[in-house]
Parts: sequence; structure tokens; C-alpha cells
Amino acid sequence: MNEKRQIIEATQRYLGGGNAPPDIRKKYPYDIVSVYVGMAYGLYINEIYKSDTDPNKVFLDSLTKAYPAVAVSNDTTRGERYSLIPTSKLFPLPNNHSVRFIGLVGDQTTKFIPRVNNSAWVFSQLEVNTMLTSVRYYVEDGKIFYSSHIEDIDPIPETLLMKLVVPFTEYASDEEVPLPWGGDIRIFDLVVQLLRQTPPPDEINDANTTQIET
Repeated sequence: MNEKRQIIEATQRYLGGGNAPPDIRKKYPYDIVSVYVGMAYGLYINEIYKSDTDPNKVFLDSLTKAYPAVAVSNDTTRGERYSLIPTSKLFPLPNNHSVRFIGLVGDQTTKFIPRVNNSAWVFSQLEVNTMLTSVRYYVEDGKIFYSSHIEDIDPIPETLLMKLVVPFTEYASDEEVPLPWGGDIRIFDLVVQLLRQTPPPDEINDANTTQIET
């Protein structure tokens, strides 16, 4: 189980145990540990991104949060269908690699294809454009716009499934946070590294200092 709360509690147990360096052992309350776990989770995602030699960064697919019913709207001025990005924050990765999957609800074999913003005209001049039927999309200002191929789907979808890489803060306390095997140990290590760069608080309210028993 990798609920957000459980990851934070496990990290706090680690920091309170004998494996934690003495200079930080049992010195940080839950709310502070939560902040540092979030920072460590971000570093962990960046490590995976940088170490994945596949140009599509496919290992990021194991770090996504699913949004199973994202509404599709119609921008009549632009003549394009679009969706609002269903989270307040995408994890900041180059080339919109945080958007890992967009497709039909109940049909994950149909995956929309990313393209560069403002490349529609160039692509439309290519012969391959008339041969491909896959929906293409691009990200702009908190929205995801779809190519006209979406109108060839019968019926035109009103909702879509999205899988996105998002920061730790975007998960509720009882939500499952994607963490591949061994990721928890890496999170512990990163939290220790971060905490050793920050002096412990001089005063901690007794109500917040209760350590979780190992």
C-alpha cells in the first residue's frame, strides 16, 4: 500500500529509528516530514526522467495519477475541442512529458498522440496527415486541445481518460501515490539528504512531536 499518509508515516518511522543519522533522528514532526517527502518525491521523479534513455520516457508511465472522466468542451472561436487540465499542477517536465496518456474511457488501446503546439499547419501539409486517423493533442495555458480527428470518433467523446504525472501535493491523504518497487527506500534517502541540509527547528509543539512507534 502506498497511500500518501502511509508514505509519510513510514518516512517518519525511518527518521525515528536507529538507521537515521543521529543529527536528525526524532527531530521532525509529521507536518514537516510531509513537506520533505513531497520535495523528495519531486527529486525522485526527476531522477527517473534523467536516467530513462528511452526518448518517450516510458518509465514515467509508472508514476501517473489517473483522471478517468475529463470533460471535452468545444471552443467555437478556434474551432477546436479541448479539455481543461484536471489538476492544479502538472509536474514540470520538458516537452509536456507529464502528460502520459489521453484516450477513450474504457478503451486504453486508443491513445491520442502528442504534437508540438502551433505545428498543425505544417503537419496538415504532409501526406501522412491524410493517412493517420489518430487524434493528436497539444498543451496550452492549462488546456489540452485536440485535432479534428476527434470528430471522426462515433460518438464524439464527451469525456476522456487521462494519466498525468503530478506533484506529491496533488494527492489526498488517503490516495494511492505511484511508487515503483524500491522507491520508498530512495525517498527515505532523499529526505535524509534534504533534512541534513536544514537545521532542526528550535522549538516544536509537543502535540506535533509524537513519533510513530516502530
